[in-house]
Amino acid sequence: MSYEIEAFLGRRVDLLRWTAELPSSLAASLFGELGLVPLTDELADQLRRWKGSEAAPMTEAVPGWCRHASRQGPLAHATASYFGGEGRQSCDYWADGEPRALKISINDALARFGVRESGGRDAFDTVGMGRHRCTTGWAVEAVLDDLLGRGAPKAQALADALSYERDDKGVQYGVRCAAAARLQASGAEAAAAFDALARAFREDPGFGVRLNAACALAAAGPGALRALAEGIDPSLDHDRLWPPLFALRSLGPAAGPAAGRLAAVLRNPDWRLRAGAAETLACMGPAASAADEALAAALDDPNEHVRRHAVLALGALGPAARRWSALLAAAVRDPSPSVRESADKALRAVSGT
Repeated sequence: MSYEIEAFLGRRVDLLRWTAELPSSLAASLFGELGLVPLTDELADQLRRWKGSEAAPMTEAVPGWCRHASRQGPLAHATASYFGGEGRQSCDYWADGEPRALKISINDALARFGVRESGGRDAFDTVGMGRHRCTTGWAVEAVLDDLLGRGAPKAQALADALSYERDDKGVQYGVRCAAAARLQASGAEAAAAFDALARAFREDPGFGVRLNAACALAAAGPGALRALAEGIDPSLDHDRLWPPLFALRSLGPAAGPAAGRLAAVLRNPDWRLRAGAAETLACMGPAASAADEALAAALDDPNEHVRRHAVLALGALGPAARRWSALLAAAVRDPSPSVRESADKALRAVSGT
């Protein structure tokens, strides 16, 4: 697992003032009074312009800003890059317009801010710098904290975040994804953001946003069935069809009315979608009976994953799928061990033994 970050550390109250000169700066909260400003590409461009030229090297722009900003309060410029437990880190600590310690560890810099180890954790973990593993993650947190702190109800603030716009498209995408994920985690409360979620599910260009929005709709309750079912269009490609297909699983039997649409996906050229549709039908149990013929036909699919999930879906129908017992018996002799094992269980389920 990787960890990549470049950021400024300081007292959050000082960092929040940076927007007067660097409008794209975003201050996230750390433990206590500390904060973190991620050095995003957008902020890097502004630092170069602040230095006087868009071509200014960051090796000049960053120290120049640290010299300037540290006159208002101590700050540190930290970088870290790790993968598989190996990597490097470096931190420069500035105060009163001067570099006080160069190329020290992040823990050493945090100690200069007064952070001490706590509960067996080093300073890095004590302040929460492990919450995100990339610079963009910190920018996303800072944006959401700002939006949620403006006084609007939580669901409304997150609904607004689903259409968040920013020049830095990576941060924009991250904010929208995270907003949808938080709405999903809120369960039934996501219903208050239903229209915004439905729009993001249908229209957002980002796969992750559409997927999280679809799952948030499902978390809002069975009332989302129609919106999700309308997204089951067999002519769509994987990235467009997968979000509703996946989200419907959490509705279980309540998603039964969408079984007919899912049956059509079992003929899609993409085996991942065929297998996914069969798996979603299995989550519906007997409520997926409208798709039994399509599932039976899928037992002859050339892909073993599709055959396995089709077998499981027929088994989930229980005795209602008894007329397909002969096909399931044949599937017990399938070349794939996983299909054979699943077919044996399904055969017993439909026969009631």
